[in-house]
Amino acid sequence: MASSSKRTTTSYLSLLKSNWFILVLLAFPAWNLVFYMTLSSDGGQGRGSEAQARPTQPTTTTVPTQASAGVSAKDYSTEVWPMLDEVVRTEAELFETYDAFFGSHSESWRIKKYGRVCIVSNAFMGLALSSGPGTALTTLAESLCKSGFEVTLLYTRNGARTDVGSIDHWVDYYKKLGLTLVALPKPVSYDVDKDVEIAHRVFMWLRAQESFDVIHFADNKGAGFFATSAKKQGLDFLQTILVVHLHCPHMWYKINSLKLLDQVNDLVSDHLERETAKNADYLVSPSHYMLNWLQDNSWVLPRDKVVVQQHVAPKWLKRHQMMPRTTSEVLDEGLEVMKGNPVKITELVYFARAELKKGIVLFCDALDRLSKRNLPQFSVTFLGKFPNEQDEFLTLPGNINARIEDYVKHRSVKWNFEWRILDDQAGPQHRLEYLKEESNRTIEGTVGRRLAVMPSIMENSPLSVLECLIAGVPFLASRVGGVEELVPPYLREQALVIPAAKEMAKRLETILLGGIYPGFVGYDAFASSNSRTWGIWHHILKHQARAFDLSVMHYGTPLVSVCVVTYNNPALLKQTLESIEHQDYARLEVIVVDDGSTLEEANVLLEDLRAKFAPKGWQVMQQVNRGPGAARNQAAKLASGEFLFFMDDDNYAKREEITTFVNVAAFTGADVLTCVNDYFFGNDPPPYGLTPTGRWVPIGDAKTVGMFQNMYGDTNAMIRKTAFDEVGGFPDDYGYALEDWELFSKSVLSGFKLVTLPLPLYWYRLRVTSHSRTTAKHGNQVRTIRPYLDTIPTSLHQLVLFAQGMKESHDKNNAMLEKEKYTTLELQKVVKVMSSSLQSLCREGRIQKKGQNLLRNPQFAYTGPVDYPSAGWKAFMDGYTVDFAGGKKAGSLDTLAITMQSSDWRRTHAAYQEVWLQQEEPEAVVVSGWSKAEKVSGVVDGGYAVYVDIVYKDGSVKWGYNIPFDVGTHSWQFRAGVIDPEQPIVALQLYCMFRGHTGKVWFDSLSVTLLTHGLCDYTQMVLEGVGT
Repeated sequence: MASSSKRTTTSYLSLLKSNWFILVLLAFPAWNLVFYMTLSSDGGQGRGSEAQARPTQPTTTTVPTQASAGVSAKDYSTEVWPMLDEVVRTEAELFETYDAFFGSHSESWRIKKYGRVCIVSNAFMGLALSSGPGTALTTLAESLCKSGFEVTLLYTRNGARTDVGSIDHWVDYYKKLGLTLVALPKPVSYDVDKDVEIAHRVFMWLRAQESFDVIHFADNKGAGFFATSAKKQGLDFLQTILVVHLHCPHMWYKINSLKLLDQVNDLVSDHLERETAKNADYLVSPSHYMLNWLQDNSWVLPRDKVVVQQHVAPKWLKRHQMMPRTTSEVLDEGLEVMKGNPVKITELVYFARAELKKGIVLFCDALDRLSKRNLPQFSVTFLGKFPNEQDEFLTLPGNINARIEDYVKHRSVKWNFEWRILDDQAGPQHRLEYLKEESNRTIEGTVGRRLAVMPSIMENSPLSVLECLIAGVPFLASRVGGVEELVPPYLREQALVIPAAKEMAKRLETILLGGIYPGFVGYDAFASSNSRTWGIWHHILKHQARAFDLSVMHYGTPLVSVCVVTYNNPALLKQTLESIEHQDYARLEVIVVDDGSTLEEANVLLEDLRAKFAPKGWQVMQQVNRGPGAARNQAAKLASGEFLFFMDDDNYAKREEITTFVNVAAFTGADVLTCVNDYFFGNDPPPYGLTPTGRWVPIGDAKTVGMFQNMYGDTNAMIRKTAFDEVGGFPDDYGYALEDWELFSKSVLSGFKLVTLPLPLYWYRLRVTSHSRTTAKHGNQVRTIRPYLDTIPTSLHQLVLFAQGMKESHDKNNAMLEKEKYTTLELQKVVKVMSSSLQSLCREGRIQKKGQNLLRNPQFAYTGPVDYPSAGWKAFMDGYTVDFAGGKKAGSLDTLAITMQSSDWRRTHAAYQEVWLQQEEPEAVVVSGWSKAEKVSGVVDGGYAVYVDIVYKDGSVKWGYNIPFDVGTHSWQFRAGVIDPEQPIVALQLYCMFRGHTGKVWFDSLSVTLLTHGLCDYTQMVLEGVGT
């Protein structure tokens, strides 16, 4: 074990030297991050297997400038990250053949479909608005279709949701383009994180289709994880090339968006993406920047399979009318234009999604500075997709959460220029057309142009910059990520700026005063050369895929020892052994260890098994009850096989399970093998064709995840006996469970190679008496952390334990919230039933039907003088207005309501009236009302509520009893509360309150009644509020 310790120490020290680790440690809570200290940099390659070395750092060789997009001359190595065009030219004979196709004047050769391509993504053009990766993959699909390929688009967004239109509409739309759009089906339920579920559903769908020659995956959330794993394991896709596009890795997005790592799912997504990239046949990045970022953050990249290639330009992207037709003309003329007359700018256009990471706060900061300058008149337009109320919020002074639209309105109070928001939902083509139009402002009689401003704080290779270059739209973009690689050298000084408010304001001031020189990249040259490169490469990939010889897939037949532990479970043990006897793998032995069964029928079965096993050399052993870990270790001691295959006595192996494990072990050199399981209820064997109750999908050697959650696999696993013996087998603490989790953690942290097969190879039987359900949860979890504590310095042990405890606390809080949500729903049902019963009594006359509403003009049906726009309701602070057609009962005689609107959260709007009760004895009072809202910012609180101050008989006052409404946007919503006083109430002062928020609200049908007098009215309102 000395070598393992040395390797772990080396990994730990290298991790501490990682800039990324230090950044994360500084940026996020330690309890979320300590798991990184336990990482082993060899990625669990396994002993005796060939480990893939991490690529060396790039040398200082300068990358060549892309003729079409002007790659920046930075210190990136072309030897590490070659251009795709270079790769296709290395296949000289194939390149010449297919290059001739593209040079042919005839289109007839394209009639034949030259290969089958699938593109897997959660975003395609139209289905998802403002998605750069979606646009890039869609235009690639259209280009490949035109080049003679049969292209299928697999749409993976959960529930097949679309931003615009229905999925059926887009299926028809893409069919007309020659593309097949398929929404990812969900044939079974899953019991895992959504990202894992989708990746597995993608694998199962692809596996069921006619073979594709090339499959493309977007990187984000690792949709290609199980498909690439299956190929790496020799299970499938051996005659298919798997390509991963590096657009937006999850951890890159989180870190650069200044977001917390606040859930284990962050670690799951990161693992899926890293492994997908490591196992892919090719990685394609639109920028050198992203590849270097990944390498700096310890991603293992297939060094000889990494290429840089720019996106295919959308076919709707048209050249500006002054656009030269070739790239060389552009460069020559570009230098001349720089000496000519610049374009006057009269409108600044924020050209990005309205999000923090896209720089909307930075842009507002720069506008604050511009408003203090003496500049020619200009206007500002925020153009793009604005999140709805469920999405991103920004913080205003006072720690108020504001919708982004409200945030901009708040910031605008300092601006001395005209501005507007165009929340454009029509997509990138429509937005670009707006930018190409001339501004509606002029300078000294000259019509001005619009300047696209892209102030992102993070970017990979944004299509928006490329679109502006091709369309001839003047722009200013942040010098971040791979943006500089897109911009020709002669434009960088004027078109790029560091993402700081002072620098951006200074550059914008210069442009507004002196104009800007538009830069062009010729569409014809860019589109034709780029599409040609992609097309030729796919023809070459098709040949590579079909060149693989499946006849070489021959494996040995090592002896496998099947180890089954049982305790008082004879009926199900019979089924388990039956599933073993039906295996299609012949060279195995079976060892059954009984862990001290007390049932007579269990002991009878064991005697029968001894007699049955003896001729085969199989074994049955009984021991005193010591727990499943000790029993499994005993079975391993008796085993003679090269591999140990463990099974619980209530699971059921599918016929091909052991054969598949053995083949993958031979193909990969794995030491530990786990797999997916289908689970079911019942005491009978699962019948053929049974649809599983659910499916559990582990993800393999995910060390970061394994500290908090077992995603390695289940006890039903196969382990190389030498590896099992070296790590000391299962923990044998009596009275605890999760011993499989601890064994897997020990194995991977000791450097053994664990792989998880994506195939569901056995049936897991759900039982309330399972060992993990009947043992102490806290004790189980403390045991699972031990391998991690053994790996790191003692001084960090408390930090690791704290991280585990915080995760457990996080889970408990989430469980409590879910329970409260469920309880609330159940309570609503109870209230509805009780109210219905009371209403029946009211209709029968057994309860007083009518109670007096003590409010004057409660439905705002009558108007009043200036101070009382609605009779009886006095304005408070900024007051209210009457909406004559906005009432809850629109279309009836009662169409009135009061409304309040605010763009400044510091303002207070309210309507109020006093209600005199003069109680002699305490009596419950019911207060209720209706309200609807439009884009209300913030969180639910008393600032948007029916608000009541209560004056008691003894002169004391209770301020601020409130009945709040939901924020965001919602239709008419009923809320009610019961004031149950301990002493008599003299008076109430009731407000329809709106303060501390922005947005627009309406109030209608307010009511104040004594509970005993107005019970019938109140129950009717309750029924209306909960829905009938």
